[in-house]
Amino acid sequence: MNLKAKSLMIMSLAVIMSACNTGVRKYTIEEADFNDGYGLAGRLARAEYHGLLSQSVGDLNYMKTAQSANAQHFANFVDGLLLHNSYGALDKNLAEKVTHNDDYTEFTFTVRDGVKWQRFDGSQYKANVNGVKTPQFVRPSDFRTTAEMVLNPANGSEVDYLVGTFIKGAYEYYYYMQLKAEAKEKGEQMPDDTGAAKEINKRIRKEKPAVWELEYDSGAKQLTATDIPNIKNGSRLGIITDDNARTITYKLNQQASFFPTLFTYSCFLPTNQYFMKDVGWANFGTAKDKILYCGPYLLSKVTDTAVEYKANKEYWNAENTLVVDKVKFGVITGSVSNDYVRKEFEADRVDGFTISYDDQPGWKKYVTGDDEENPGTIENPISPYVNSRLLDTIGNCYGSSIVMDRDLTGSGKSYATEAGGSETTVKNTARALSIKEVRKAVIYSLDFKLYFDRHFSGYAKALRNQQKVYTYVPKGFVVDSEGNDYVTTYYYNEYAAQKNLAGGAGDPENPQPGTAAYELQPGQNETCTLTKSEVAELVQDAIKAVQLYNSNHSKKISFPINIEYYSNYFDPDSKDDDEEIIEDFNDRLNSEEALEGTGIAKAFNVIPTTDCSKSNYSTISGSNGGKAYYDYAPVQWGWGADYGDPLTYMNTFVKGGDWSSVFPFISEATIDNFEMNEAKNALIQSDLLENYTALVAEGARETNDISARYEKFAKAEYSLINDLCIYLPQTNNGQGWSLSVSRSAGYFMPTGSYGLSNDRFTGLYILDEVMTRTERQAARDKQQADKDAFFQAHNAATLIYED
Repeated sequence: MNLKAKSLMIMSLAVIMSACNTGVRKYTIEEADFNDGYGLAGRLARAEYHGLLSQSVGDLNYMKTAQSANAQHFANFVDGLLLHNSYGALDKNLAEKVTHNDDYTEFTFTVRDGVKWQRFDGSQYKANVNGVKTPQFVRPSDFRTTAEMVLNPANGSEVDYLVGTFIKGAYEYYYYMQLKAEAKEKGEQMPDDTGAAKEINKRIRKEKPAVWELEYDSGAKQLTATDIPNIKNGSRLGIITDDNARTITYKLNQQASFFPTLFTYSCFLPTNQYFMKDVGWANFGTAKDKILYCGPYLLSKVTDTAVEYKANKEYWNAENTLVVDKVKFGVITGSVSNDYVRKEFEADRVDGFTISYDDQPGWKKYVTGDDEENPGTIENPISPYVNSRLLDTIGNCYGSSIVMDRDLTGSGKSYATEAGGSETTVKNTARALSIKEVRKAVIYSLDFKLYFDRHFSGYAKALRNQQKVYTYVPKGFVVDSEGNDYVTTYYYNEYAAQKNLAGGAGDPENPQPGTAAYELQPGQNETCTLTKSEVAELVQDAIKAVQLYNSNHSKKISFPINIEYYSNYFDPDSKDDDEEIIEDFNDRLNSEEALEGTGIAKAFNVIPTTDCSKSNYSTISGSNGGKAYYDYAPVQWGWGADYGDPLTYMNTFVKGGDWSSVFPFISEATIDNFEMNEAKNALIQSDLLENYTALVAEGARETNDISARYEKFAKAEYSLINDLCIYLPQTNNGQGWSLSVSRSAGYFMPTGSYGLSNDRFTGLYILDEVMTRTERQAARDKQQADKDAFFQAHNAATLIYED
């Protein structure tokens, strides 16, 4: 899921090696490597890449971690069955052949023969097999090994949902293993087969309702005692391997033509079973010698300040993909100045930098120049080496969220005790946030113009809103069989219908007022940031709803309602930004207009998480899977797509959803929700996620008609954003103007809008001299022409193209 915390990304940059790039091997790019038009043939190139990281290598256990900071590394160390090519189409990688049945419920892969499992030093791993040291090669059973480890709840995998959601029998295996572990921990016998079947049925029905509905027909096909022996021996798990024939077959619990798009993600990578037994789960991925390699690079160095790879000369596809011999990252250990990365580039210690508006000398040097009467612009910077381009790619979507799962016991006391936080106020806030109108007042009322001006001050003012989005699924992510984009066709139509927009969906290329295309156009804050009067209406409704709640409950909600705002006060820049934002937030929520006629002196008390530190942020934020110690976080958590279907986004907030490791309330059976009726004279009680979960399940069941599927997902997405009031998408970091100076030429690197492909270093050229903007534009034009020709020939938007 490529989960990222926004705060970690913007806290600091990186410290790179102190010496210049002396001694780096250089070579001339052969003309035979390219078609005409890219402008690379004959140029001098370097065989090393030097870059920056905001943290060192964390967990390389790809069966466990969902953090993109980890994935960017192991994506280069371990190959999967499939990989995107440079045009974004799925291509065969460790798979030599891919077939499927007519209804897309069964996929068979033939695994490439002779691919070595290697240690970090490049030597082939030899396992003790029946007392004989046996060289190991990647086999079909290695992919099943990964699945079995992922589906063992004792291992605490963060990516089990991807296997469990689609593979037949996956969750029955998962819950059997859970029962087994519970019995062992209690020193008891496992339930008999009848009892085990009953309990597994219960857990799937409660915790994975979508799977219960699809695979078990809402209980019509539930497990019986006769199924337990085959669950125990693993034969019911829908992953069938034949190492002799080199085949692996995946049997699905649903029709899913997009299923191959999952195979660029971590939980579908192979794992050698013998090595797994040698190192054990607790040690796997903890160091460079605690994983095996079958990919293009080997991890050669890991310290607190440096991470290095070296090319795997024994890589099965080295001749066609390995260009860079070494990859070297420096790692930050503290704060750095706004001009630090630029100066490192100018000293020839890194291979590129993004121009920051906060670095005014650099901005002047590369963008505006010295001529005040005829300055350079963002579109046409003064330096010919600035790669200025308007990106429209699929990045991580960051959003604002309301937390409804705070620990309400003593351990959940507010960290902002000096601002009036206590166990009592935390419980008071929890009751208040169970009311939709209260959540709506909080999540919609922040002044995002101010937020973006402060937190995106490193951009020129004209660009500070450029990453702003109003949809969860990114524009351009998937299209239907006619080429219609899911967002601009299906979601825009749903939004226009729900909002009664006379202009309907509108033209996304020329958005006009009164259309969804105008109101939801990315990169602007004008149409959806509320005025103070609009905020006042929301606060008035919130107060009225609280009063209705208090009239029917013995445990009352008192004013002001504390809202703990997640902030990194340990970072001086974040503290300065958030102090102003929080002050303004309080003013908007407690204006004279908002409180007029209510008799309430203060409705909300927004306070920061002042005790959040670099060492305990994961505990306070809940990103470690525990309870979160805040109530509201703006533009904090990011989600990147796992596979090529809107379900990868919609499934995050269903009951038992993919994002339950961050928002644990998603796993709860019932989450109380109260909201006013249309007359605003009574509260209606419901289960917060029940209707949304049903809408997503309805879309997931539609497997024959892609247009109908997208229409149903659009209804679910509208409900998530506009009805639940627990999450608002805010930014897509893949869009907007990018101004950079770089020696990189990545026109032949893998690229994909989901999975691990974008993290690969294969096909990357590091030039000795920076290409000019004109040269880069010519290369991009050539790449686009080649891409258009490729898709015209192969029609391979999401599925694997046929040679």
